[in-house]
Amino acid sequence: SALQTNLSSNIVTITVVSNIAIPILLSTNGAVSAPAVISIIGMMGGYAFAAPPAMPSVAIAGGSGWVTPVRMMKYGFTVMMIAVVLTVVMGYPIAVKLMGY
Repeated sequence: SALQTNLSSNIVTITVVSNIAIPILLSTNGAVSAPAVISIIGMMGGYAFAAPPAMPSVAIAGGSGWVTPVRMMKYGFTVMMIAVVLTVVMGYPIAVKLMGY
């Protein structure tokens, strides 16, 4: 979800990834919390830091002349990967507890 949202629309990303993930999650028979994962997919749909199509603010930053496209992608994807790891390691257990699983 986080990778795709940097290359396409956030809403499209969340919809596509969720529609693929839901049947897979439901087939685990509760071993993985589907509501928690879908919530995290929605959150990761906002992790658009790297590419200009991701968010208007990224496009403005890329066109400002203050940063090169290569540096923007390099640091944007680095921040995205850190955010994904933190979300999986910390966010999933918190989401599971909040959703009562």
